[in-house]
Amino acid sequence: MRIQNMFFAILNPIMRTLLKSRFHKLASKDIAILSYAGRKTGQWYETPLSYVRQGQNILLLSSHNTKWWRNFTSEPYPVELLVRRKTLTGNAMLYSGSTEFLSSNVTFFLKQLPRDAPIYGVKLNSAGAPTEATMDKIGERVILVVVELKA
Repeated sequence: MRIQNMFFAILNPIMRTLLKSRFHKLASKDIAILSYAGRKTGQWYETPLSYVRQGQNILLLSSHNTKWWRNFTSEPYPVELLVRRKTLTGNAMLYSGSTEFLSSNVTFFLKQLPRDAPIYGVKLNSAGAPTEATMDKIGERVILVVVELKA
């Protein structure tokens, strides 16, 4: 088991407990719990993730090394998000590969949450924007899941 996987195996249950508690404000500003049924098993999963809100969408970013996003495709898939102890529903769609959509949304995400840039091997310039050199081939390192929230 990789060190990163062991780290998240310990951290995720702690974050789920914190985000569901009355002390959620310690982390819920930019960490949510994504809940969904496994595509093959139907098993219910809850994954704490950094998030950024963009209008009626929630952006979730992850490296290719994780597994949670493999339940999603380019087709809308029903999910729930616990954001600041409020349950929101929507449809998640996966974006990967080297596209302008992915690149611009990764840039938006990292400008909002610069602390996550090193996780994805992205360096930020003095204005807080990702450098062009580190955004090269970003689609090979990250995936983006966009949750379109229901009204």
